[in-house]
Amino acid sequence: MATAGEGFRVDIRNSSGTVIQFQTCFPIPYAWQTFSPAVPLDPGAFPDTNSVRFTKPGPNNSLGSIIHDVSFLVGFTAGTLTDTPLGRRRV
Repeated sequence: MATAGEGFRVDIRNSSGTVIQFQTCFPIPYAWQTFSPAVPLDPGAFPDTNSVRFTKPGPNNSLGSIIHDVSFLVGFTAGTLTDTPLGRRRV
């Protein structure tokens, strides 16, 4: 069972620094796990710069989980504009 100080928290912040999504992840001991928090996007707020922050709850004692191989997958909806070297294009 997870106790305070284990695991980590993922915060997604908008360009104003406001947390718009968070997930606290508590791993099962001695097991490899995958966590996939969703990142909400506000189409009316573009251009926007979101940031991701990982923090360890509890005391700083090196007993938390290990974060490895962080990746981001961006999905587009048909007709979405994206910046390219040739200018803005629809997906």
